[in-house]
Amino acid sequence: MEFSGPRRADLERVIERTLSELRLSTPDLLYERLTDGPGAQAALEAFIASLTVPETYFFRNRPQFEALEQRILPELIARRRDLRRLRIWSVGCASGEEPYSLAMLLHCLLPPSEAVADWDVTILATDLNRSLLEKAQRGLYTAWSFRDTPPDVQEQFFTRRGGQFELAPQVRSQVTFAYLNLADDTYPSALTNTLDMDLILFRNVLIYFGDEMARRVIDRLYDALADGGWLLVGHAEPSISLFSRFTTHSFPNTIVYQKQVSYQKSVETSEVFTDFGSLAPPLAHTARRASSHKREPAATPRAPRIPERLHRHVRHGTSSPTAQDAESPATAEGDLMSQYQAAKRLADQSQLEPAQRSVMALVQKAPLFAPAYYLQGLILQELGDAEGALAALRRCVYVDAGFVMGHLALANLYTFAGQAERARRHRENIARLLAGAPAGDPIPEGDGMTVGDLLRTVGAAQGA
Repeated sequence: MEFSGPRRADLERVIERTLSELRLSTPDLLYERLTDGPGAQAALEAFIASLTVPETYFFRNRPQFEALEQRILPELIARRRDLRRLRIWSVGCASGEEPYSLAMLLHCLLPPSEAVADWDVTILATDLNRSLLEKAQRGLYTAWSFRDTPPDVQEQFFTRRGGQFELAPQVRSQVTFAYLNLADDTYPSALTNTLDMDLILFRNVLIYFGDEMARRVIDRLYDALADGGWLLVGHAEPSISLFSRFTTHSFPNTIVYQKQVSYQKSVETSEVFTDFGSLAPPLAHTARRASSHKREPAATPRAPRIPERLHRHVRHGTSSPTAQDAESPATAEGDLMSQYQAAKRLADQSQLEPAQRSVMALVQKAPLFAPAYYLQGLILQELGDAEGALAALRRCVYVDAGFVMGHLALANLYTFAGQAERARRHRENIARLLAGAPAGDPIPEGDGMTVGDLLRTVGAAQGA
């Protein structure tokens, strides 16, 4: 790992915290503890793991999962149909939401005549944080992991266990978790099961590497891919020059990479990508199998733009103009968003109590700032305070009736509380607010979700 510039402070904080936890007086003593003597290897692994931020949730980065659902996985299914074999690797899988999302997606994509059980599917998930791997293997998650998950997917593949949700055994059994350090030379190798991969997800990992290490890792992942295999990386990854050996493909709102196909019977991607809308319904429409599906017509260039009441969120993430006008200079728009993003980062890092204190201070300072109530509702739901979450989310849409993610969170909360009629009303509010908006416009605070994504999610839930 490389910690330079702003990330140097992260390293210093971890060192200080570890010194305190181990009751050591100097960094030199810490170095000795991590490199020599009994338990050094385990201590070093724990120290390294604490330097990473395991921020993840199911179906994170919706544009990439749309590319997987609509283009990449259908192409792989077609190419591998004779062998009925697929090999997928989730690198840096953290607590397992990413590989399990892939497993659920495959269950949705394979038509009824080709169940996942009839295929030889390998989904390998690796990380260097052993405690997170253990958590992933249990398959138990809280509401915080479902921030961008279609409700019907959650209903089909999860069972509520008190304040948690347990993943279905048929999905959990599809994923194999293993420890792997990318700095080692143990991949690609048959011993680590990292050869001949059809798809590798390597998202938000390169940020921890220097240029030389990054190039070495990318070269190894290239060698781990089968001919025609695909590589997906995070939006914040380093320069595109790292991926010069790959063919670059641009899909809506995302870029993906493909290893050159060297076999003679190559399949032209442009041909494959024209026919596979009928393989299965898009995940955002429904998680249930269907025998056919017609693509929705693309929005015309003349489609009306997203309503102004929503655009103010896209631009600023603020509440209504009235609320903004009411704020004092001390709570100006930039200051509010800075505090909001800081609270959100704490929540993403599972520091829920500090996040709750931060967002409470924010709503007290700016009682008409709708995003703060939305975040507060998510945090309280994660903490198991359903009544508090409901109150915060209702306050969110009271302050700004156009805050669509607040309506979505309320719809989900009412759904799981068995209050179907109230959930339906909030879904109808979403449909009304987004009527006429282009499908590709981003939803404020939607973490990559677009208008089309949300409307499909709402439509699927209404039809369930």
